[in-house]
This record gives sequence, C-alpha cells and structure tokens, in this order.
Amino acid sequence: MTLFSGIVVPTLQISHGANNIWCVHIYIQKIARSKKRMDLNKQLAAAYGDLARGYKKLRELHLRGVKIPAPKSESDDEPAEVGSLGELDVTELMGDKNIWSENRTAFIQKFLEATLGTEVVRMDRYKNAWRYNNSRKSGWEKIGATQVQKKFFEPLAHFMEDVETFLSRISDPKEMALAFPRLKNHRGKWHRIQKILPGLRLQEKEFRAYLTNVHESLPSFR
Repeated sequence: MTLFSGIVVPTLQISHGANNIWCVHIYIQKIARSKKRMDLNKQLAAAYGDLARGYKKLRELHLRGVKIPAPKSESDDEPAEVGSLGELDVTELMGDKNIWSENRTAFIQKFLEATLGTEVVRMDRYKNAWRYNNSRKSGWEKIGATQVQKKFFEPLAHFMEDVETFLSRISDPKEMALAFPRLKNHRGKWHRIQKILPGLRLQEKEFRAYLTNVHESLPSFR
C-alpha cells in the first residue's frame, strides 16, 4: 500500500509505465470527489437541522397568538370601543373554555357573543340597523346596510377565517397546550374542535339572525 496526501491506495507497479500512474491518478480523484460529496451531505444535513429548528421556533411564536387590528372609527372624536369592533385577538377568543365546542352553531354563537356582545349593533326583522352611540339620547344611531356589511360583517367574517386557519395549524393536543396553557383538558377540547374544521365560516344569515336576537332582547328605544 502507498500513502498519497493522507489517502491510502494500493501499491502499483509504477515502473510499468504511464498507464499505472494514470490509474493511480484516477483513483485518487474518485476518492477526493467522494470525500467532497460526504462533506456536502454533512453541510446539507446541518442546514436542514437549522431549518427545522427555525421552523419550530416560528411555529411556537405563531401559536402564542394572532391579533387582527379592528377597523378604526370614521370619527376621530369617537372612541373605537363605542359602536364598533374592538381588537380581535385569536388567543383571547379561544382562551374561553366554553367556545371549544364540536357543535358549529354553538361555536358561532359564542364567537359573536365574544366579538359583538349586545351593545355594539342591532337589527330588526326588517333589516333596519342601529349602532351603539352614547352621544344620542336613545343610545343608538341608525346606520345603513352598507355600514353593517363593511364595519361589522366583513371584518368578523375575515376574522373567522383567521381563527379557522389558526386552529387548523394546531396539529395535536401538545401544541394546543403550548398555545393555551391556562386551559384544561387540551386533548378533549382539541378533538372536539376538529369536528367543525376545516371550512369554518361565518354566514351572513347567521350574523343577521344574531343581530335580530340582540335587538329583540334589548329594551325598545323608540
């Protein structure tokens, strides 16, 4: 055996001519290329490891919460919390243990109660609508169908899509525990919510029905 630059190669009859020398040269080149491939594989493995760790960190940050800014009031003098949506926060919404339902209707009801409540907007069965305004004697200001659509329904419909996306990315009860550490029975809640995913959307008829129920439950202001 003969040693060339740290690489062991079989001893050949160098004196027999250029053919043997050329064989040794080719052999050394093959070994060198093999070592380069091994080094490249190690580098790729390390890079994929870094990528996996980075993805895990990003996923953890994502599961801590997604906040969606609510639309601002048209009037600078009117506080955002009066007659309009407040900040829409996925983790705050889903931090309520009662919303984790396998019943879609119950989930939508809890969703609207948490985001709208009963003192933001109301609608009668004839589709007349009012938004809360404490500067009015009655406490309510009449608004048109376009305002109801743009200021309330569309933001809530988009927020519902964000909620559905967020919940769909929680792949198991362990990740749910990471996102909502204060809740209990993560396994049971996670399995219940899977029954209404995916395709969880807020329908306009559900939204209007909720506003009508709010209107009928509140005292008359006329």
